[in-house]
Amino acid sequence: MLDILEQLERLALHQAANARSLPDEGRPFWTELCQASGNSYLTAHMDGVLAHLKLAFGAVFESPEIQPPEMLRERLRQSILSGNVNQAEQELLKYWQRRRQTATRLASCQHAQPHEICDDCAPDLGQAGRATGAAKEDMEDDEVFPVFAV
Repeated sequence: MLDILEQLERLALHQAANARSLPDEGRPFWTELCQASGNSYLTAHMDGVLAHLKLAFGAVFESPEIQPPEMLRERLRQSILSGNVNQAEQELLKYWQRRRQTATRLASCQHAQPHEICDDCAPDLGQAGRATGAAKEDMEDDEVFPVFAV
């Protein structure tokens, strides 16, 4: 889902930079970026992806560690105003890397880590001998849940 979000963010950024349309301040980051792009279809798709990410991460997704910092927003505004898409993409790339690193460190996202290093998982060798993993407490009920990396 983060891959999809990143592609939507990139598209919104390009469209905003082409239009030289600045995001309004004071709104959520993605709302600002979509509004600046002028693409109403993009807003609907972004909202759907964000809803899925909020389900996956829970309250962690709304945490300041995951949300885009104000400094990034300001740099993107400057890049959009000047039409410098390359600089804006570099800023987004750095943010994406930090967002992914932070997400894997947060407690509710531990299952995004390889199961060899996750203490909360027991390997499940059901798929061609490959460890897929399932939460230990869930295995007591004979249920195996697939693990999705975010």
